[in-house]
Amino acid sequence: MIDVLFSRLKSMEDSNKFSGKPYPAGMEPFPRRLNGQGFFPGGDGLWRHDDHVSIRSPSPYEFPINGIMFLGNDFGSKVGFQKLKLHENPPTWRHLRVRLANANIPGQLGFYTNAYIGLRSDRCALADPISLTEYDAFCKEFLEFQIQIQAPKLIVVLGDRPAGLLHQVVQFSFVSNGEAVKGQFQNLRPTVVTVSHPYSDLNKSDAAKVNEGKILGCAWELASK
Repeated sequence: MIDVLFSRLKSMEDSNKFSGKPYPAGMEPFPRRLNGQGFFPGGDGLWRHDDHVSIRSPSPYEFPINGIMFLGNDFGSKVGFQKLKLHENPPTWRHLRVRLANANIPGQLGFYTNAYIGLRSDRCALADPISLTEYDAFCKEFLEFQIQIQAPKLIVVLGDRPAGLLHQVVQFSFVSNGEAVKGQFQNLRPTVVTVSHPYSDLNKSDAAKVNEGKILGCAWELASK
């Protein structure tokens, strides 16, 4: 299934919809694919245990159909991507591991991906998702395809930014962070929950980190009904 996703993405990029280029100004394709841990489409988006973090270690797990989609905003900048070497286990992944452990959810149930595709050309973080209508439509089309392929029972939105694009694809009620609701996408009824980005756990108390795990656990319980 991962190859199907990469193939679809390449086909969309090759259409050169943006003035003869794969992406609008400020965004560009990934120069390579990580061979190991990494949110899709920088990596394969599949789970690895701590002893398989190296980008040279393939995931031992299959693509999680009917599992959990963890939806980030974007992969970041080209400069940041180029710095990824063999010592990959950045805070996002470390804190996700803790959250999942606290939720008693096996990590291999997750597909770890992004709402906005491509890399930012410069190193500056965007204050908001890129607002270009054509780019939003481009990413929306691919997000729809990702959900069709995975058919996730639960979509965990990592931060508020990707929730806006997801809302264009899946019908669900906007609620406060941590509250899980049932959504509607074609013939699917995925549960949707928005949580804080795992990177924010750097500044959280141990009790707050445990609570993040409880939120995930409750959302997965609802999704599994």
